[in-house]
Amino acid sequence: MQQVNVAKLKGEDQSREGMGDVPFRFGYGFDVNYTLEDGTWEKQDSVNVWNLKITSPGAYSLNFIFEKLFLSEGAELYIFNPDGSMVYGPVTDAQNKSGETFLTDLVAGDEAVI
Repeated sequence: MQQVNVAKLKGEDQSREGMGDVPFRFGYGFDVNYTLEDGTWEKQDSVNVWNLKITSPGAYSLNFIFEKLFLSEGAELYIFNPDGSMVYGPVTDAQNKSGETFLTDLVAGDEAVI
């Protein structure tokens, strides 16, 4: 991911202080366009596993908004940090019935594997 200019964001936040009911900045989002082609596939036992490592240097945590997520029956989505101290999932087709937009919870740290 691109480097986030935290000093600039803090300056923007300070300039908004005293402007009334301005919400706390949760994070900084930016759009990417990853597909299955961007990750790697490997066979583990009789299961196909796809992985994509996302890194955003200096981030406290990462979360993801999938615009077009479709999980077929039997598929499971996991998102975890490399040391395994935080694991989000499994997400199955039961949680993603619409096959459309899906928002994840936070994963601590500046790296995550989807």
